[in-house]
Amino acid sequence: MEKITIATMIQLVTDIPSDFSARLLPKGTMGTVVECYQQPECYAVDLAIPAPNMVGEFGYENVLLNLHQFVVVGEAQWQEYLQAAQARPLINKIVADLVQTDQLLRQFEQRYWLSSEVFYEFYHQGQLSQRDKTDFQQWADYYQRKQRWENLLNQFSRQRFGQLPQKMIDLVPIV
Repeated sequence: MEKITIATMIQLVTDIPSDFSARLLPKGTMGTVVECYQQPECYAVDLAIPAPNMVGEFGYENVLLNLHQFVVVGEAQWQEYLQAAQARPLINKIVADLVQTDQLLRQFEQRYWLSSEVFYEFYHQGQLSQRDKTDFQQWADYYQRKQRWENLLNQFSRQRFGQLPQKMIDLVPIV
């Protein structure tokens, strides 16, 4: 086993209760060892908790950990963790906008009894009357927005899986 010293980067392998609040710190959270203790052997670790509203976009939680609660990680894994956490606000915005746009599309689908995909094919080919031109333009705009957000979310997803090892993995939520 690698010698653990101050500044060693680690990743939780299990959920850990916070020492200072009621929250649970999830498996997959990463941090840095700040103190090492001999008897009993344990380590004080500052865990990096993504917090987009804070300067630096991270808050920190200090916890005491035993060897069975974490694994040592390398610089590349640490950088991936930081990048993923910084992308989180954008991904949250994409998902929230997808939900809202989907609700708006459902209203049009119920009003006209037609799926948005089929509507858009007819609209794009110019096969719809101009009677509800404003409604149709708005419907088409929402459909295009949904397509753009889904494409972007798929790109983020493919990028994340491209960064993961090629063997079977234990996919954990990003804190």
